Amino acid sequence: RNDTAYNNYVVVAGDTYDNLALFFYNNPTLYWVICSFNQIADPFREPEVGTVLRIPVLSNISYED
Repeated sequence: RNDTAYNNYVVVAGDTYDNLALFFYNNPTLYWVICSFNQIADPFREPEVGTVLRIPVLSNISYED
């Protein structure tokens, strides 16, 4: 959804989606939330340094059935 609150994060060397999920959500298995929100097809490819990712605020996410 377009009204989900998020924070911008600039990727630095060594970042992976699972370590970002660990940092922001305290749970590395939530890497898919970051990937889905940013429309990333391959979560196993490391993000490019300098890329701005939108990190959604979990308490504001609504899921569709």
